[in-house]
Amino acid sequence: LAYVSTRRPGPFGQVISIRSLKTGEERYHSPNLADMWGPIRWSPDGRSILLLGKDRKIRHGLFLVDAQTGAVSPALWWADAEISNPALFPDGKRLLYRNGESGTIRETIVTRDLEPGRETELFRPAPGVKIDHVALSPDGQQVAFTLLEKETRSSVLKVLPVAGGDATELVRAKEPETIVGDSLSWSPDSRYILFGRARAT
Repeated sequence: LAYVSTRRPGPFGQVISIRSLKTGEERYHSPNLADMWGPIRWSPDGRSILLLGKDRKIRHGLFLVDAQTGAVSPALWWADAEISNPALFPDGKRLLYRNGESGTIRETIVTRDLEPGRETELFRPAPGVKIDHVALSPDGQQVAFTLLEKETRSSVLKVLPVAGGDATELVRAKEPETIVGDSLSWSPDSRYILFGRARAT
């Protein structure tokens, strides 16, 4: 189990904690980063941890941290966009993430080859629709995502094949009920999507 924790206040006070679920033993890494945040993700081979953060020059990026040594390597830099919900494909050679400022016409779901850095757009929402959360299936074949529709006052869960095609609507909730976007999680066999619902009172 890996998670980010704060050991002291201020810049450079965060560490990555790695706990063995078998023995309870815990070890810590202090990556050479000014800031880091989740959600953090393991690489498919379990050797690296993927997270968002800022380096010591305050450059925003997506970083891979070696789970054994704590060494940091940048996977992607960005200057004027907002990257969120990153995930590595099973082969470890491609990334999936939400790109662009939330709720704007620039917002998209994309894949990116780590080498040579080619980006492919998978989905762009219609005007007035905001991408809430994105989750890649463990087999790398499908993307689940939630949308917030302003006009219909609804939240929608959809699934999209990575290879191409149309998105399929699975669940729709209308206010006062909503789908909790950051609750999205796939079953290990990529057959089921777990999600939460909430109701305003």
